[in-house]
Amino acid sequence: MQGFEDCLYCYDSPGDKLLLHWSKELFFEIKNYGAYIYALAAETHQEGSDVSKTVIALLYRKALETIDGISILMESGCVSASWPLIRTHSEIYAQIRVMIEDETDSSARAYLFCARKENQIVYQDMLNERQISQEEYDKIIEEDNEAFSMPEYQEFEQKWNEFRKKNQYPQWYSLTQKHAGKRITKLLKCIDIDLGKVYHHTSCEAHGLGVLGDLFVVDGKTGLHLLRRPEKFAGCVNYCIATQCEIYMLFIRKILELQDEENLDEWFKRIDALMDGLKSVEKNNHAISQG
Repeated sequence: MQGFEDCLYCYDSPGDKLLLHWSKELFFEIKNYGAYIYALAAETHQEGSDVSKTVIALLYRKALETIDGISILMESGCVSASWPLIRTHSEIYAQIRVMIEDETDSSARAYLFCARKENQIVYQDMLNERQISQEEYDKIIEEDNEAFSMPEYQEFEQKWNEFRKKNQYPQWYSLTQKHAGKRITKLLKCIDIDLGKVYHHTSCEAHGLGVLGDLFVVDGKTGLHLLRRPEKFAGCVNYCIATQCEIYMLFIRKILELQDEENLDEWFKRIDALMDGLKSVEKNNHAISQG
């Protein structure tokens, strides 16, 4: 009987081992520097003192956690399985960028408003399924209503209700003046057309629509590719690294106010060299396979 290991692509050639080595080096650098920046932020910012900085710090943490998950998959050769997480990472990057480049305080409040509203929907389902009591539910809603009674939240309440009348659940940026009514795909294209293209591709993978590329044809006969094959390995890793670097720059400008710009520049040069090295390895591997 064939075992699961027999279905896996084996990264045993020198070129394949170099792919894994270079990607591991890149993710090691990106995660360690991310932790370093986060530590600097903790020293210079009291949590809760500024609503926009707090929300951005939370999104930054989520981005760092997501890139960690991607790295675990990539270091195991699971390129295709990493695409849904790359999709999530792209969304986090877009939200951080929009929040920093637009009216930051208003955007942060819109984010908190939508987060609370989404939680209310979850708690309503829990109440319907008798997982929480009516008393617990009422207490949660009362706390939220007290927070939303502040004048700066009133505009979001009105816009949220307009969406709900259409049986839609808006994202927080849809409630802002600049991005009113936009969905994530349109938002990403406004930020960067290539980012929009990557999001579309990763969405296909996330929804199980990217399976045709897993077929191959030889002499008129079709077959299935092995699992964990290194298809677009370097492009996948380098896209994640480049996007995370963008997040670092945005975070530093907002939270740290470029206090560590010189060290950042030197680090970027090292990252560029590692990314170029990974691309060269993949190019050489492709040349050998075409032999």
